[in-house]
Amino acid sequence: MSALSSSLPSSSPQSKNPRKRSTSTMLTDNHDTSDTTMTVTAPAANKKQKTGAPATVHPFFSTPQISYTAATDPSSHAHFTHTAVADSLHILTYKNPAASPNIAAFDLDKTLITPKHGAKFPRHKDDWHVLFAGTAIHDKLRATVANGFKLVVFTNQAGINGSQAKLDEFLHKARNVALHFNVPMQFFIATKKDIFRKPAPGMWDQLVHHFNLDPLSGKPITINVATSFFVGDAAGRPHAWKRGAKKDFADTDRKFALNAGIAFHTPEEFFLDHEVAPHELDAKAAGAIGTLKTLLERDEAVSLDLHATIRPIVQDKGLAEREMQAAVARRVAENQALAESDVPVEDDEVAVVQDVIVLCGTPASGKSTIAGWLRDECGYEVVNQDTLGSFNACVSTCKKALASGKSVVIDNTNPMLKTRKVYLELAREVGARARLVRLLTPVELAVQLDLFRSLTTNRSRLPPVAFSTFTSRFEEPSHDEGFHELIAVPFVPKFTDPGHRRLVTMWLS
Repeated sequence: MSALSSSLPSSSPQSKNPRKRSTSTMLTDNHDTSDTTMTVTAPAANKKQKTGAPATVHPFFSTPQISYTAATDPSSHAHFTHTAVADSLHILTYKNPAASPNIAAFDLDKTLITPKHGAKFPRHKDDWHVLFAGTAIHDKLRATVANGFKLVVFTNQAGINGSQAKLDEFLHKARNVALHFNVPMQFFIATKKDIFRKPAPGMWDQLVHHFNLDPLSGKPITINVATSFFVGDAAGRPHAWKRGAKKDFADTDRKFALNAGIAFHTPEEFFLDHEVAPHELDAKAAGAIGTLKTLLERDEAVSLDLHATIRPIVQDKGLAEREMQAAVARRVAENQALAESDVPVEDDEVAVVQDVIVLCGTPASGKSTIAGWLRDECGYEVVNQDTLGSFNACVSTCKKALASGKSVVIDNTNPMLKTRKVYLELAREVGARARLVRLLTPVELAVQLDLFRSLTTNRSRLPPVAFSTFTSRFEEPSHDEGFHELIAVPFVPKFTDPGHRRLVTMWLS
């Protein structure tokens, strides 16, 4: 039962709404003046907190790795405090809303306010008015606060992107919005395309662990996901969801609520008591997330023994033998059946002194994980077009490495037969063994993994064309190409960080 009065919508959770082997891979107001700044230390998170999702957060959100700078406004803005988090998230607090287990969260644009004169985008910092005529929004916000909810605004403002002038303009706007509604509220403002941008959970995690603290203990108050909710217009409503209505421009607000594990409402549903509208989410992305959840829930023992799978050339053959024996011993200790790949390599394979491994798979399928291991553990030369700049440079580097007696791994997508044939011929010229490793990670899953990678590393997100190009050019490898061996490698996730395990199964775009 919601803590809201009966005049407000229910806050219950969202509903309705030549030899071939196979293995797996892991893979802003006019009164503004200069602020007074001070460095503050965020309190430690309560490890036992429950928020409707796994309590452990990505290490990026732990206290030691975030710099919090509080900017306290002068007397003309005595009710406001401004805190900057990690350069790309700003929190503007009005009248210090009381911490609460019940969170009433809202998007800003087209949810609480909208540009004047029906424009799509505001023309200046004062170009806004309340979304709906009358007092519906004012009344609901005040009733929500009166019922013990903390009022929070989560807004994407990537256009700021490090610009102090643009940040000041938006803070001016946000202050005036708060002054207009005149209820305690807290704005979370994501200014870049990173972990804080909806639907990614960064802003929610900051609220949960650092900005909803018990005033006595200083520890986070456990949020009640059964009563908390989020209201936003990016709801994934299809064309003609109501007579004459256009398709929603996005579905990120609904996904943000799903990630947080709380109920979702559109502005019309929450403020005007309209019926729940239909919605659609990306079926392919939903499938990828479902697949990842299923794989991560499987037996933790499922993993990849790279030596047993790929059987690379290793300078220290004793090392290879020791690792093979260790793999067998582990399986025996776990009462598992010995896999065919655990059988020690045959003499003719041990005699091979040079190897060319051509990787084939969609972007973000795990190729570089295998290539990096072959380089670091086995001494292979990695040939990668992203690093070298061109196909010709890749061919040249491969030739030089082979001429020097090294083994080589081609860390490119290699979708076409004619490209793979070039490396096959280079191997034949020096009498090296040539093998192809086909990564079976589906494109939809690779897209999700790429999103995850862009939020947890310094690598940028790949454009959609990178995946569509691979798909349009892809020719399935076969024995007829002439490789000594084809190795099929299905995707099996391996995330040792609990925060990573949580994040990879969320809506990230």
